[in-house]
Amino acid sequence: MSLAKDASDLTVQKTVSFSKEDINTVDTMLAKCLLVRELLQIPEFAQLWERAKKEPQAVLAAIKPVLENIDAGLSPEGRGAFLLGSSVFDLYDQNARVEAVVATVRLGNLAKQVNDSLCGQGIHLNYRSDIQALVEPLGIPGFADAMMVWGIGTWNLNWVNGPVEGPGRDMLESLVVRGLTDLSPAEAIAETQSLFNKRISRKINPISRHLKQYNLPQRIHLWVKNVVMGETMAEIAGKECGTVGFSSMEWVETQIKDAGRLLEVKRRSGLPQKGGVLHHWKLMVR
Repeated sequence: MSLAKDASDLTVQKTVSFSKEDINTVDTMLAKCLLVRELLQIPEFAQLWERAKKEPQAVLAAIKPVLENIDAGLSPEGRGAFLLGSSVFDLYDQNARVEAVVATVRLGNLAKQVNDSLCGQGIHLNYRSDIQALVEPLGIPGFADAMMVWGIGTWNLNWVNGPVEGPGRDMLESLVVRGLTDLSPAEAIAETQSLFNKRISRKINPISRHLKQYNLPQRIHLWVKNVVMGETMAEIAGKECGTVGFSSMEWVETQIKDAGRLLEVKRRSGLPQKGGVLHHWKLMVR
């Protein structure tokens, strides 16, 4: 065997398609995003959410210039050390680490100043507990955190705008490349663009086919009708008749149970409470 053939064999790695477990993880993430979108179409839920985030949103808007100033004081490497945290902190050079420590101290001081100012005005922010109380009846573990992340994303308060460089970013890029191709960075560089793209396609095609066939939005929509709006499965089947391919009660039940599984619901099954979770939110609005 030639040396060229030996070198070629070293760089050839099989790209394995995403597994059923991987696809299920993607489904769960998408299911929670789709549920947020569904809930925000419900006036009572939207009103309660706006009420909960009004004060923290105002505070974050007020301190945004200070946050942007902290970001502006970071070099690309310092920003990497600051954002990516302890797991890769020691891989950065001393200057980057010093920048990250200074930024962390400034951020801590800002948080203390904001807290002292609010306490002095008799204002106590309970954003997380307010969101938790809002979504608690849904019985979805961790959904309050998903709502908070979604909320911050809608406030246009991203204050880290500069480039991120250094070993932390290199490690993340390496993980992304390996996750999509099963190649190391060195192996990926040796691959032609055409073969590299084929590897990515081979990896993600099962997820693409699954999402086209699975109709996850419909499952979440039916779950909302049952759990949130309080409609029984028989009522839903009657309303859906003629609008979907299989509208029997058994089909509806399967769709709703599958949505509950993906959302990781921890609540009693069976008939929905009278008025559904929506009734609870209507009482909260008053």
